Amino acid sequence: MHAPGKLADNSQLDYNVSITYNVNSVQFANLINYLNEPLLTYDLIDMNCTGYAEAACHYAGIPLPDGSATVGLAGPGGATVAQTPAGLGSSLDNMKGQSGVNTNGGTIPTTHGPCNQKA
Repeated sequence: MHAPGKLADNSQLDYNVSITYNVNSVQFANLINYLNEPLLTYDLIDMNCTGYAEAACHYAGIPLPDGSATVGLAGPGGATVAQTPAGLGSSLDNMKGQSGVNTNGGTIPTTHGPCNQKA
């Protein structure tokens, strides 16, 4: 359920849906600032990969669709709601045809290094 947090390079992984945003310089700088802060703890429910992406976008003022989904088994102390990849993917899939939304999938391009490097 808990592990040390870390950012990883997901280059060359396949995906099913995506969304692309045009951001201004303030949004971009806010996103980079958020991502440069230490990632303390990964938590399967409270701060997983989707929760982290949602928090980063929220901090930057980028309106990421709701990635909420029910997780766990039904019953007392069981199921709860969390940000999940499947929840976000479903929200994006429901946005098919909207600007910036890709529901055809693809492969993440190779990284070109950190965004905070000087050329």
